[in-house]
Formats: sequence, C-alpha cells, structure tokens
Amino acid sequence: MHTCSVLWKKHIACPAQSKGMLRRIFGCFLAAMLFACILLQPAFAEEASSGMLQVEALPENLYVVPDCDTFRMYPASMRYFWMQLTAREKELFALVYTAIDNYQTRISLPRNTYTEEEIARVRFVINEDCPELIQLRLCWYDCDSSTRMATTARMSYNYDRQWGPQRFAAMKPVLGRLVEQAAQLENDFDRELFIYKSIIFMTEYNTESRQNQSADCVFVDGISVCAGYADAMTLACRMAGIPSFTISGYAYLLYDPNVVREWNEDNSHAWNAVQINGNWYFADSTWDDPLPLENQEIPATRSEYMLYFNLNEAELNKTHEIDYNAYRGWTLPTFEAIEASFFSRKLPYSVVEGDWHDELQAQIDLLATGNPSHLVLIFPTVQQRDSQRYSASNFLQDALVQLGWKGRVVSSTFFDYPILILDIGNMTRP
Repeated sequence: MHTCSVLWKKHIACPAQSKGMLRRIFGCFLAAMLFACILLQPAFAEEASSGMLQVEALPENLYVVPDCDTFRMYPASMRYFWMQLTAREKELFALVYTAIDNYQTRISLPRNTYTEEEIARVRFVINEDCPELIQLRLCWYDCDSSTRMATTARMSYNYDRQWGPQRFAAMKPVLGRLVEQAAQLENDFDRELFIYKSIIFMTEYNTESRQNQSADCVFVDGISVCAGYADAMTLACRMAGIPSFTISGYAYLLYDPNVVREWNEDNSHAWNAVQINGNWYFADSTWDDPLPLENQEIPATRSEYMLYFNLNEAELNKTHEIDYNAYRGWTLPTFEAIEASFFSRKLPYSVVEGDWHDELQAQIDLLATGNPSHLVLIFPTVQQRDSQRYSASNFLQDALVQLGWKGRVVSSTFFDYPILILDIGNMTRP
C-alpha cells in the first residue's frame, strides 16, 4: 500500500546517534510493520500462470481515496454513490480519478485484479457522481474477453490539460461566493433555495453551445442544459453541506394520466435529489427556469414560484420518470416527504382531489388568521386546471367581496404545471 510505504520511509529516514538507538529504532520499525500486517491483513495469492500477485479484498473500514485537491472540494461522505462502493472498488476509483485529475487518456489496470462488475460500478460513479470533474467527457473501460477482468480504463475530455485548469480556476470563485452567501442563511432549506434560485437566475437554457453539459458552463458562461444545471446544483449543495446527487431519467411537457408516455432520446433529462432534515426530495432547476412555448408569454409572477423545488415522488411522477434501469445495483433513497416543498414552506395551497370549491373555501376560511398574498390550487391535470381557472377566480372574488374586501383577484397559470395561483395581494382587507 502507498500509505504504508510512505510511513516506512519516514521511519527509516530518522537518524540514529548510537548503535543502541539504532537497535531500538529497528525494533520499533519491525514492531510497527508487524502491527500493520496484523491490522491490514494483506493476503497475497501467487498466480500460477504468470507469477503475478493478487490483492484480496480490503477490510471495508479501510479504503483508499484520491490524493488530490479536486476530490477534497467537499467531504467524501457527500458522495452518494461513491459511499456505496466496496473498499476494493474505492481503491480502483482512486486510480481512475487520479488519472482523470492528471488528464490521462488511458491507464492499464493491474492484470487479473478487478472484475468487470467492479470497473463498471466505478465507471458509473466517475461519470454520474463527480460533478467537480468538469474536464471529463466520458470514462469507459476494456475487459479481457476470456476472463472478463478489467484491463484498461479510458477517458475523453471536454478540455485539454491547459484549458481545463483555466476553466476550473474561473469557476471556483463564483462557486465559492455562492456557497459563502448560502452559509449566511439560517437553515438548510433556505440555503438550498438560495442556491437553487441563484443557479436559475444566473443561467440561460441553451442547446446550441458546443459545451453545455457541465457545472462550469453555469458558473463561468451562464448557459447550459439540464445536465449542467443539475451538476451545478449538486456541486454547490455538497460544498454547502447539503447532501445531493444528480438523477437521470425522462421528462414530459404536460401531465395527462390518460396518455401513455413514450420514452425516447428527446425526453432524456437530469435533475437533483436533495436531502433536507433527513428527508429526500426532488428538485429540477431546469424546469423552474421557464422557456416560452408556442409564442406564449411567461407570466411575470413565474419567477416567484419554484414549482419543481423539493417534490416527493408522487408529484414528480406527474411530469418526470426516473430511469431505474440506470440504477440497477444501487440503492436510491425514498422520496415521500412534503415538509420541505416550496409550497409547504412558502405558500398555502391545496391539492384538488375532489371538489375544488371545498378546497378553495378552506383556504378562504383561513384568511381570518393569516395574511397570504396568494391562494393556490394544484389540479390533477393541466386540462382540469384550465377548465376551472375562471370559475375558481370568480368564486374567490365573490367570496371576498361578501367579506368586505375590495379589488380584483388576479389568476396565473403556467403551461408546464397543473397549478392555479390566485393573487389577492393587491386587494384591500376590510
């Protein structure tokens, strides 16, 4: 092990002033080696055909991490999928990660040491769970066709050895300021929301750029697509101490439970999983950065509402679908909580499951004890929302007039989500 060899050199380099001292140092050295052997329990099996040595599995509480500043940008415990690797897989991960940090295009792996399954799992973590590796385009591997043991790891890059460090150096201060500002807030919910909104406001969705898939495109260029938004969110959250990872799957423009979804490349999408107060949520900053469709104007109030911030799986599945095939062999958290959703924390709302009149009346009754500027109804489908929009607005208007309110209710709808927002902020209370 490299760590042991460093320690041995350090002990050997210590000077001795006498033979007695030398004997004592040598005795301590042998004792240290014996203790290390007992602790690490290395076992070597000589390979009959080639005489090479194979290392058996490391104890699970002992593993190797890449010795580079890039890996240390945030705590290793924040690496959701890396934490699920075995000790042997983490050892292999360190080899590949270090090679990428040095812009190597290929590395030969120790012969007959790592299985195809192990290199495949490491490849997944490298490609999917290391948003700080902005230079990496893709990592893949070769295996021996007869033994199915890994032989080579290969890498291609977005940037070369000269341009990559410059991009990283340009990204770090922007990212650092964002994390520093988030740290001033009181709790993880507010810190996450600040990071989420900041990424949205600093980024323009752009599919035309030659390079738009990584976090640096957000922090340096201000343009990206879903993968860049998601990786920027993962990276900033982890640096702010908020567990997060990027999720891949499919997204569909409108929710209609009567339509069978068809998956294709055009539906491919990426978003985030974020943990707040022990519960996991989905957050999609790309979809909260709206684009006009079919000449529709984006409502002025759209930027006030984070419709895809901290959804549970039931809500997410109305418009998104996780690619569970990509996560075979990995453990995903459950996404059931609603306590940290945007609407739960920031706006009163009702999910319409029966008669919307009852749901809206319940919110009207609460106006006596609160002072909200909006009332919100979330319908099962966009079609139902559109058909009831003006009826709900008129119902609220009449009810408030009877209570002595003055002014007009203003309704807002967003074409990509079945939500109706009824603005009463400009009305005068009795």
